[in-house]
Amino acid sequence: MAWIKNKVFKNGTEFVKWLDKNFGKYIEDHISELHVHHTWKPNHSNKQSLLQLHENMRHYHVGTRGWQDIGQHVSIGKNGDAALGRDIKIMPASAFGHNGTPNWHPFMFEMIGDFDKGHDKLDGDQLDTVMAISQYFNNKGKKIRFHREMDNHKSCPGTGISKDWYMAKVTGKKVTQNESAPKVEIKSSTTKKSKTKANLKVDGKWGNSTTEALQKALGTTQDGIISNQYDNRITRAFYGTTIHFSDGKKGSMVVKSMQSKIGSNVDGLLGPNTIGRLQQNLGTPYDKKLSRPSAVVKELQRRLNAGKF
Repeated sequence: MAWIKNKVFKNGTEFVKWLDKNFGKYIEDHISELHVHHTWKPNHSNKQSLLQLHENMRHYHVGTRGWQDIGQHVSIGKNGDAALGRDIKIMPASAFGHNGTPNWHPFMFEMIGDFDKGHDKLDGDQLDTVMAISQYFNNKGKKIRFHREMDNHKSCPGTGISKDWYMAKVTGKKVTQNESAPKVEIKSSTTKKSKTKANLKVDGKWGNSTTEALQKALGTTQDGIISNQYDNRITRAFYGTTIHFSDGKKGSMVVKSMQSKIGSNVDGLLGPNTIGRLQQNLGTPYDKKLSRPSAVVKELQRRLNAGKF
């Protein structure tokens, strides 16, 4: 059975039954954990159907962000319906550095709503579907992680949802109402010094300024130069004078630092495997190529501008 994009299930029980029948073995062998997100926008005040909201997100993720598809595998509506998104066999665009590999990656869902305190409430049919999916993955031995556990500048899936309360619901442990939403600390510049933000033009062209911003973010020498590189189809796709060619024996410190961060082989040399790994981590189309201009470079520039690489 193929993954059917935009297929809508009326509730979590129906979805889980279909998922286990068609992808149960794949989940056991290739899914590492379950990632839980909320959309923030759209929220429960939006009157469009789940499928309309789901398609709007896909258009934004593909058309604006340059991703290959909608970021999540499933969207869960406020009425408990569930719409299929990105193919389960493709890594999600969940959190930088936590999207896994093609053969071992998380399953990700987005709950329609803003679950920060004082806004929407996760309850009723939507909560039932969320729990059906979460309990299914938990029973498969898959760890459940909130977005904010992978990015401490995020509140996602909302400050109104306590992880302790959530996991108690998953496992069947009894909790009191007072335990349902304790304070969630979101780190900011007042508690932890944030990374310096760049001011790059988001044009998909990797030149000296993008290299210098990357060097600054990774704490290496800031000269806008990627040194000791082989002449290949990847390095020829860069702009300006940022690439310095040589015999490639030493490689570049900024490339080594980037490779370590994205989980690539650390040799300091730019090639198809490093670019492919960067594409996987940033959630852009995966082809191990560096176009002129490039979607993965645009996303890198956005992250550097936001101080989030």
